Amino acid sequence: QFQKNSSFHRIIGRSPYKALFGCDPKIGLSSSNLPLDIIQKMNTEEHLEEILNKIEIQNNNEEITSHCSICNIEMQIEVDFAGAIICDPCETGEKIRKQRVLGNQEQENAAEKMLKVLSYNYH
Repeated sequence: QFQKNSSFHRIIGRSPYKALFGCDPKIGLSSSNLPLDIIQKMNTEEHLEEILNKIEIQNNNEEITSHCSICNIEMQIEVDFAGAIICDPCETGEKIRKQRVLGNQEQENAAEKMLKVLSYNYH
């Protein structure tokens, strides 16, 4: 079932998973943000935790409290952050809405194409 839901669908122009959740499915460390050379060197969970702790220490910027521009929930952001302030749930929701709109457009394009082919064949 997972393979079917994560495979490209020609009519909606993306996988059903991406149309539903707004992003491609993530499987294991290979779909993480870690560089491939680091992933290949890892042997244990402890090694992974060690690497993630090092990354967290390097990214330890000063944070301030602000509010999401969509739902107004209070959240922590980095001081040097520029741009719209959007919380993770709202950002994910926006990605999902965008993928659903694009999928709907692809379905409409496929329906128009089908109608053109049918009208051409019967005239």
